[in-house]
Amino acid sequence: MFKRSFFRLMAVLLLLASVIPSGPAGEAAPVSCIEPALRDRTLGILRKALATPSDWVKIHAAEFLLTLDYPQGVCEAFAGALKTRGDEPYYRIGLWRVMAQAARDSKEAEPWLAKICSALAASDRINATETLAKLGYAPAGAELKSVADAAASANAALAAYAQWLLANTGSVEEQRKLVQLLTSTNDTTRGIAGYAFRFKKELPGETVRLLVVTARKEPTGSSARIYLLSAAFCHATEPGDQQWLRTALYACAAEPVKDVRYEAACALARRGKAGDRALLVSLLDDPEEDVRVAAANAVLHIGRRQAQEVHD
Repeated sequence: MFKRSFFRLMAVLLLLASVIPSGPAGEAAPVSCIEPALRDRTLGILRKALATPSDWVKIHAAEFLLTLDYPQGVCEAFAGALKTRGDEPYYRIGLWRVMAQAARDSKEAEPWLAKICSALAASDRINATETLAKLGYAPAGAELKSVADAAASANAALAAYAQWLLANTGSVEEQRKLVQLLTSTNDTTRGIAGYAFRFKKELPGETVRLLVVTARKEPTGSSARIYLLSAAFCHATEPGDQQWLRTALYACAAEPVKDVRYEAACALARRGKAGDRALLVSLLDDPEEDVRVAAANAVLHIGRRQAQEVHD
């Protein structure tokens, strides 16, 4: 019995040794079950995008590197932009968002969050509201009244992002209102509600069921469809639903709209499996850098999950 256990342990250790590449000097490589060449290629795509002049591709790459535990060089890549463009509407929200996520603790993140909050009444208030919602920020005090007013706005995007932000407070009523947005007749509202749920770690069973039903009946030409599919895929528990949603996402990954391909890759980053790698590797050659970045992120996240499964 001891010998069998010993040899099983050695097999696992040898497997890990073969799939955990060493990173560049000064950069430890997190445990991953992808071959070194693919790991280097995907990480290289993210690092290259971090130096791109394309504003939002750069921000997405930075966020992906941070979630993958590769923070090296992220803050430095934005130092110049913070000095020259730190007050530029819209883009400044992205800069502050990255810095808040790069912070080592809540105290370090606080001034960046305060900057984003200060824009809730500015021209880029929709971006600020979306960013705070994504970061899981919970408004309080005077901010709460301001966000509640925004949730009643005639602007569909502002209202939906504000409702997401209100749901972050933990209020059962505000969370119920966010769920209700899935049944809105407005495509923008349904899409943002789906997008919000893709960012949630867990959802109640009834919300998951509504997500799946909504995604299944969403018309093919709807702008909301990819976000509903993405969120439903991340949370569905029934094997039949999971398979249908995966097939739908694969179809989306071949659509001509860049944002649709990007979101499909983001969904696979969240819940994709080893079998999804072939599709994602094909997207590493996508003509749009943002899609290549999302695909690289997904490949690395899947490798991380595989390694965790081996460890467990």
